[in-house]
Amino acid sequence: MSASHQPRMAAEGQTVMPTIGYRVAVGGSPHFGQQVAALLDGDGWRAAYLETRGWRPDAALRALRAARAADALYLVGGQIARGSRPHALRLLLRAPCVMHWTGTDILYARRTVRRGRAAGLLRHGCVHWTGAPWHVTELAAIGVHAAWMPHSAVDAPERLPAFPETFTVLAYLRPGRERFYGAEAVRAAATALPEAHVLVAGVEALAGAPANVRCLGWVADMPALYARSHVLLRLPAHDGLSFMVQEALAHGRYAVWNYPLTGAIPARDIDGAVAYLRRLAADHAAGALPLNVEGAAYVRERFAATRIRADLRRGLAAVIERGR
Repeated sequence: MSASHQPRMAAEGQTVMPTIGYRVAVGGSPHFGQQVAALLDGDGWRAAYLETRGWRPDAALRALRAARAADALYLVGGQIARGSRPHALRLLLRAPCVMHWTGTDILYARRTVRRGRAAGLLRHGCVHWTGAPWHVTELAAIGVHAAWMPHSAVDAPERLPAFPETFTVLAYLRPGRERFYGAEAVRAAATALPEAHVLVAGVEALAGAPANVRCLGWVADMPALYARSHVLLRLPAHDGLSFMVQEALAHGRYAVWNYPLTGAIPARDIDGAVAYLRRLAADHAAGALPLNVEGAAYVRERFAATRIRADLRRGLAAVIERGR
């Protein structure tokens, strides 16, 4: 059931038409799901995140009631396996379903298809969006037709922080999956640039790392960490449209990444990435490394919260109306 606000007057004296919104039940990834729900909520829209992991019976019942009252079920993260929670929700709910793929979930989906466990209700009974443009092709290969719809809104700083004195490389490695996220590239970069600082978020330690590597574990204040660095190194085995890359660029930092993005430096392999890092370090030593203004401007415009919110709401409204 739709909700609406009464007309109000803009500051310039112009009448603003009523904002019509919908109720959206957001599930899936807790981190990004909660962010998207907060982004969508307001202006006549009602969006709430439904915790779908480790449900207790009472919590599951509350979540199901909320989902049944929604105009759409919006899942941040793809899942097409029979017997999964999204499968159960689709069997129970009549509301349209949007599934927003983020990256690693595509690897799980490939295995699901190979094992013959894919549910047609999820492959063809949901509208599929992807967080990165290359995911459209990856999903098509397993019979999932999707469209690119960015969902990460970046909070860019008002002023780009100055670079630190010592050339510093920033990286992220997920605990337990260090190799997947590029541990070898981190070691190679630290070895090739012994005078540089290499900061690694995520893990508490990295086996075989040179002395100039400092592992930071979980980092709550990422903007402060970007301010301490010159460049983000990210070479995972598979990736989505990395929010960390977007944030680094938004802070005027460089990003050496194995995926394409305006303002980032593309590197296909470790050798190529190390070569780019050496060049950046040499420019810094010569006093000739400017802030990455191009990358910051692109992210500020393309991934601004106002634009991401408007695109998501427009897409969801179209899905809901078609479903009716």
